[in-house]
Amino acid sequence: LQSITEKSVSGLTHGKSLETLVHEVAETFSYDLCNIFMQSVDGSKLQIVASHGYPPEYVMELNNSDTFSIEYQKAKKTPLFLAFLEGRQNVMKDAVTDSKENMLTKSAVKHGFHAVVATPLEYRGERLGAIVVYTKEVRDFDQDELRLLSSIAAQASTIAGSAEIYNKLVSSEGRYREIYNIAADWMYMLDSEGVITDCNQTMAQSLGIPRDSIIGSYIYDYEVEAD
Repeated sequence: LQSITEKSVSGLTHGKSLETLVHEVAETFSYDLCNIFMQSVDGSKLQIVASHGYPPEYVMELNNSDTFSIEYQKAKKTPLFLAFLEGRQNVMKDAVTDSKENMLTKSAVKHGFHAVVATPLEYRGERLGAIVVYTKEVRDFDQDELRLLSSIAAQASTIAGSAEIYNKLVSSEGRYREIYNIAADWMYMLDSEGVITDCNQTMAQSLGIPRDSIIGSYIYDYEVEAD
């Protein structure tokens, strides 16, 4: 787990931490498939955000379809949606013979997997999605392995949740900056000495001075001139 965590964190700087995580999990534990699903932006379905084992074009095909529509899947008893909707780990020893859902059985036959474990991803009380691992052989998962998968899910949740918060922050800052720049009044920020550290375009246009030239000067100079 420590090795997987270290390699996943190292991928943060390249924006590939979840991709790194699914590959490391699959390689370390000899899983044939490992996918991380998260809710789409509109919350209507789950989408694959990182995959080990599925070709990129197939991932795109799935994500562009309604295969994992939450409304459609509510009545389905697949490990993925049981984990996501109920917030508990779900294990299926053989998806080919044990699944009551035709869609999952067909997928298992098509991609050659049998055992499935789906573990929910939760961050600060919010359910984000699930991490799902698959094996080609029929398999019993012992409690130690299931606990380890829960720990890996917690790691994935932290990465995904932190990224989501960051994106929301960037979006909020972008909206703030837009309002800041189009405001009719002067808007500026000062340090403790009265030096301007930032100002909006309205102030720069009003003074007829480039914004970059205003930053670093004293606010008192402009207030005196205005008086």
